[in-house]
Amino acid sequence: ALFWDEQLSLTGTVACGTCHRPQAGGSDPRTPLAGLASTHPGPDGLYGSEDDLHGSAGVPAHDASGHYQPVEYFGLRPQVGRRKSPSIIDAAFAPRLFWDGRAEGRFVDPDSGVELIPSGAALENQALQPLVDTAEMGHAGNQFADAAARIDGAVPLRLASDLPTELASFIADRDYRQLFEEVFGTPQVSAARIAMALASYQRELAKTVVPWDLEQQGIPTLTAQELEGRQQFQRLRCQFCHAGPRHADNSFRYIGVRPVDEDLGRFNQTGNAGHRGAFRVPGLRNIAQRAPYMHTGGLATLGEVLDFYVRGGDFDAPNKDGLIAPAFLSESQKVDLLAYLEGALTDPRIAAELPPYDRPTLYGESNRVPEVFGTGRAGSLGVPLIGALEPGWIGNDNFTVSLAGVPVGANAMLVVDLADPGLASAVPFGAVAYLAATTLSSEV
Repeated sequence: ALFWDEQLSLTGTVACGTCHRPQAGGSDPRTPLAGLASTHPGPDGLYGSEDDLHGSAGVPAHDASGHYQPVEYFGLRPQVGRRKSPSIIDAAFAPRLFWDGRAEGRFVDPDSGVELIPSGAALENQALQPLVDTAEMGHAGNQFADAAARIDGAVPLRLASDLPTELASFIADRDYRQLFEEVFGTPQVSAARIAMALASYQRELAKTVVPWDLEQQGIPTLTAQELEGRQQFQRLRCQFCHAGPRHADNSFRYIGVRPVDEDLGRFNQTGNAGHRGAFRVPGLRNIAQRAPYMHTGGLATLGEVLDFYVRGGDFDAPNKDGLIAPAFLSESQKVDLLAYLEGALTDPRIAAELPPYDRPTLYGESNRVPEVFGTGRAGSLGVPLIGALEPGWIGNDNFTVSLAGVPVGANAMLVVDLADPGLASAVPFGAVAYLAATTLSSEV
């Protein structure tokens, strides 16, 4: 339940599953969409330039009190991360997680400092970090306990719909305290328990079965074209990095996607000069669903990825991996190699979101997200930017509507209703669900 619960975020709009959905191979289906909603302007701060980064939208910036705070590039809009969301499918097999490997195996309770798991807990460490990240789910200065408090006693998946039958049966009209008591023995909702629950669910997603597996078992499964594509995969030495059943060796390499110092990657964790600009080699299972590609999200298709490798990358550095060098690949060979990547390594259950990859419908992808009607009046010295993202429900004290780009002293009226009440200059009290009028004391 927790993985798909948007209540874990400060705004009630971001779940783990918002950025990691089976239909996108365990990554974010929003990232390929054009526009500012999935783009960070990159180091030069300019949208539309070569260093743009295509990531995942999280929450608007908040100050330490939990109030919206305008920030560079995004204003009051949801912030976009600097790296593309990696896949969580089969992530359980990696000893280190995140593109830079900062989530490692030893898991310590963030509240008590007690070691809970001595090794093999990269998933637990990975699960915690987005909860307090100020661009993904949290606010400035928030603690892990703040994230736990957001769901303590809450109705599980209050905002979601279309729950899978097995999940709905497990919840059975209970709150999170009751669920935690069943699973952990006591009703305490803590960050460590949240991490362990999230990690346990992600381990259930490490059950992919692809045609390559059957072929390895001696069951002829691959087509003639896919077999030829496998030959090209080996001829180009792809298997040296993309090795084994997962087609990944868990190493960190600089391959020339962007200039080496633009994002130092693994170097920031190790201080090893050989790790400058290096990122984790991703597995290739279900790679066909995970566009766009690379840690920047800068390559739109698998065809572009192959072109990148054939030309030997785009940038050089002393620590560039020696396997990245110009090579020859004819158009027919490219088609064969794409057939191997897209066919032999794809589990069709994932894109179709069949068990165990089935899921609820999130609030953020539903028709219940607020719509904004109305704008500034002629002569009001500007067009205000109105933001309405958050879900409203009885008892929710954090429902926020943002307004920016307005002159100090301007009059504003907030009207909330189940339908557009029209744009009349006067809306009588009692005619809508909620009405408030105010004089603005700042521009945001």
